[in-house]
Amino acid sequence: MLSVMRKSLGPELILKYWWLICILLLTLFTFITWGLPSKYGQLTGLDEFYVYRMSEYVLNHNLQFPEIDYMRYWPDGVSPWKLEVVACMYVPVLFYLLLQFFGIQMSFLHFAIIYPAITGALSIFVIFWIGKELFNDKKAGLFAAMFLSGASGYISRTAAGGFEKEATGGLFILLFMYFFIRSYKQGSIKYSLTAGVFLSIASWAWGGALFIYYVLPAFFLLLLILNRCNEAMLKSFFSLVMGIVAMQFLPFYAGLLRFNSITTIAIFLLLSARYLAERFKLIKEDKLQYFLPVMVIAGLVFVLVGSMFSDYLWGMVHMVISLVTMEKGVMGTTVAEQMPGNWDEIIHRLDISFALPTFPYLQSIEPIFSAWFLMLLGAAFMFYLTIKKRSPVHIFVTLILSFISLLSPILAAFLVFGWAIVLKFGFKNLDESNELMLLTLLWLFMGATTVFFMVRLIFFLTPPAVLAAGFCLSKGINLAMGSKWLKGRTTKGIGISVLHIPLIAFMTLLLLTNLTSAYIFCASIGPIFNQYWADSMNWVSAETPENSSILSWWDFGYWFQTEGHRPSIADGGNTNGTVNEQIAQWFTSDSKNWTDFRWWLKAKDVKYILMDYSLPGKYGAISKIASAGKNVIGMLEFRQTAIYPQQNKTIVEFRADPYTVWLPVTENGNLAGAAIFMVSSGSQYMGKTYISDYCTASNGIIRFQPPENSNTMPGCIAVTNYGLFFVPAEAEFTIFTNLMFMEGYGIPDVKKVYPVTQEQLQRNPNLIAIYKLEINETA
Repeated sequence: MLSVMRKSLGPELILKYWWLICILLLTLFTFITWGLPSKYGQLTGLDEFYVYRMSEYVLNHNLQFPEIDYMRYWPDGVSPWKLEVVACMYVPVLFYLLLQFFGIQMSFLHFAIIYPAITGALSIFVIFWIGKELFNDKKAGLFAAMFLSGASGYISRTAAGGFEKEATGGLFILLFMYFFIRSYKQGSIKYSLTAGVFLSIASWAWGGALFIYYVLPAFFLLLLILNRCNEAMLKSFFSLVMGIVAMQFLPFYAGLLRFNSITTIAIFLLLSARYLAERFKLIKEDKLQYFLPVMVIAGLVFVLVGSMFSDYLWGMVHMVISLVTMEKGVMGTTVAEQMPGNWDEIIHRLDISFALPTFPYLQSIEPIFSAWFLMLLGAAFMFYLTIKKRSPVHIFVTLILSFISLLSPILAAFLVFGWAIVLKFGFKNLDESNELMLLTLLWLFMGATTVFFMVRLIFFLTPPAVLAAGFCLSKGINLAMGSKWLKGRTTKGIGISVLHIPLIAFMTLLLLTNLTSAYIFCASIGPIFNQYWADSMNWVSAETPENSSILSWWDFGYWFQTEGHRPSIADGGNTNGTVNEQIAQWFTSDSKNWTDFRWWLKAKDVKYILMDYSLPGKYGAISKIASAGKNVIGMLEFRQTAIYPQQNKTIVEFRADPYTVWLPVTENGNLAGAAIFMVSSGSQYMGKTYISDYCTASNGIIRFQPPENSNTMPGCIAVTNYGLFFVPAEAEFTIFTNLMFMEGYGIPDVKKVYPVTQEQLQRNPNLIAIYKLEINETA
């Protein structure tokens, strides 16, 4: 019996299933590495707190959402079903209940913290199978999984503590892609239905999944232009139709006017009509190649002409224009993760930069170990395989179209059609493997385009990027190991050549650098909800009456709700832009006009106002929203760099390169005169200007007389425990500046209530200030 077991687990079995052992080890490594942030025992970001709060509510209320969530947008509240994707809350809860069923006990918070690492590790496993199916190559799948394991653009959304929508949506997108590819290759309706279920869940979990409805319809449109149509295409496309139908059950997705719904349904109808025309010989075989161009042109003419008479059709045209031009409202341009990305961001999120301190000698050749470089080579190789039968003119035209699309995302939409037209000429037989390469390239192209629209969508780009990199590496190794130059040069007895050693060394370094980069990056991830915030929210939870709403900028709303257990006026969902605009206008108004806002504060039932040390850095966004994008006013933050004694006073130097501020103070630390503002370069100072105003907590704005005939700069200096700030004249007398730097000096109705005791000030030295609002009813 033992001999049979030894034989079954012997070298033969290991050699046969080496790839399975590798992917299981890599999956385990990913789970452990991506789980490193769990040591803090806290969620890492902002939105994670909302997803956690609603998931916990679902868990504790028989899998039901509240009809109205009054913790958001107090006092009116909102219906979660009308605003949010829901699978990102339900899937983790169901997973948690499943673990409990099997006897695995843990708190839901602990589970929520490690849940992203679990789905991330499963994504590594699934991306291997996608690579294997796409390229019929296990090595390509393994390399893709390795690159994904080290891609910071993916890790940042799926590491422990990142209990966000991507943690669920990313996994189900990959599951959809795997079963879609299986359905496409085998013409299986069973796989298509499975893919449709996973796409529906992905669409209900993360808004980024909507881009699938652009990638795959573009792929099928490309094939139709190439006169390719069969039953397998029709069956596999049905999974997309399932996803569109599923989205209609979410109120904010419902409606076939959405562009992704229109394109998906239109191409499904075109595909069905083309298939039926060939199946029942409704059109002569030699005329079938003209079917799609005629239908597309007729449809475009109908929509363009009809848009002049129909609001519905005009809405379709306007959506296309908005999509191509990537229109964004003012609010969207102030959110960091919604800002447009660039190639530098793509490179950084797909490189091994985090491993370079450990491998400094690789600095000059870092790209050859990075996914982004191999992605470009892999994309170029796949591109070549799809057009290698073309003439040089065809290849040149296609390359020009590609180059233009990368230079300008606005023109990117034309690439698919231009590329298809170029491929069309004289190219009748596109084999199945090349078809799937086209799918990979379109996914990669759409992913890169979305990053130019919103940097957060680097998450959507990463899977096709690592697939292209894995394909490149696998093909490169195959070419190297199979070359005639290396064959016949093996060393007797060991079967390898000395010439293979550089290749082995490269592969070893590739593995070490990518996994080390993943480890170091994950070790650097920590919660931004720090001890100061924990103390302040504990005070709010313990010392304020229930349903005491808190007003601040929208960033912190989810923390108020989840950690402070109090409703917020605004939060990170930004689904009520009117509230954000009202808060911005209130913040940027002159503090003398405080009483003009009493009616608004009363209508919102505001009980407390919170100011946080990071808010001065957000004033540019606040001023932009308040002025509808017309004005952006920033506040310069300086750090102390030196102290220079001068007779009976001291000059304290603060810097924010290239600017320097000299602050004169007395021996006991009191202000001794106007501040000096200069442009600095090393030890050289130029452009000496005086700033006479100071924003102080105890005396409001105080003013020192600068020397006669000196240059002066309007605005004020604010000295705080979290830095020195220059407040420009446009913001000097605002409600924001008063509450931020002067503790509400001279403003009626507000009283600072935290921190006020010595113990509170020791734990939170005015980094976070909370004011109680009590409006006199007769006023």
